[in-house]
Amino acid sequence: MKGKKQYMEAESILTTIYSSNDKSLKKELYTKYLILLRKSAYLGFPEAQFDLGLQYGDSYIFGNNPNHKESKYIFWCQKACSNGVADACNNLAAVYEGKGLFNEATLTYKKAIALGNKLAVKNLRTMRIKDK
Repeated sequence: MKGKKQYMEAESILTTIYSSNDKSLKKELYTKYLILLRKSAYLGFPEAQFDLGLQYGDSYIFGNNPNHKESKYIFWCQKACSNGVADACNNLAAVYEGKGLFNEATLTYKKAIALGNKLAVKNLRTMRIKDK
């Protein structure tokens, strides 16, 4: 599958980032991580698409995320969800729910459930209770 090699290299770098105490090394490695992750995502590797989306989300390994961009988060979650990544579908459904797009959220939670995401079951149930 295209992009898997780059994704595996990126994951290896990420492991090193989390195990290092050197902040300057972490930031240098993070740049390399992002380059490999982007290559993999653009080559169509689904897990890389989701992980790249997460890099544009709220959380960031160094504190406040300077890369935060909701439109890119949604774009990459949509790509990953359409390529069968259950967690991406669950996260995307939560975004839809937060925007009041309950039909889209329901369909996307159901897709996440069909792909095996257990949290989506709870999220869908909670959304339906709140929607009543």
